[in-house]
Amino acid sequence: MRRFATATWILGAAFAAGLLPGCADVIAEQGRVSADPRGASAPVRGDTRADRRAYYAYTRSVWAEIQGDLEAAVQWGREALRFDPSSRMVRNHLASVLLKKGDFRAAIHEGEEILAQSPNDVQAHLLLAAAFQGLRNVKGAERHYKEVIRLDPKRAEAYLFLGNLYAETRNFSEAASVFESLIRVNPRSYLAHYSL
Repeated sequence: MRRFATATWILGAAFAAGLLPGCADVIAEQGRVSADPRGASAPVRGDTRADRRAYYAYTRSVWAEIQGDLEAAVQWGREALRFDPSSRMVRNHLASVLLKKGDFRAAIHEGEEILAQSPNDVQAHLLLAAAFQGLRNVKGAERHYKEVIRLDPKRAEAYLFLGNLYAETRNFSEAASVFESLIRVNPRSYLAHYSL
């Protein structure tokens, strides 16, 4: 057990040092690791520390989500967007956390912000489809699942989710058609075979 704890600590240190550049600088500037993202100062135009702070806040958001603290994950995600409002990666993460929280309208807002920057962002379309489905907006979910299939025809989960959406709404002929389309794209998709 002790060997595992040591290995975990070493991996954590390597992860922080190698994959999270800028986090150590932010911690050094603040003097501690704060659990409250509201304590950070506002970004200044041309401030090279803003990127590091955005990355630090994003990393804290991911960590809070892993720990199951979705409220903190949302706070840190919004803090990261304050430093880097154009980051699609951060917005995608924030939208997915909002989905997990059940805040579908806020997730839709973030997804639409992503699509305003990048209309062909497949992940944003998937998040929007899930959010619309959470609001029981079948047409909105259907539109985004179909857009994912158009943008990435081999993306199996879009077919599966769309087929299940049709099945939930008792539109079984459309569901079967979607699953058959997936089998044509990916004959090995056992879920498509099972769903038929």
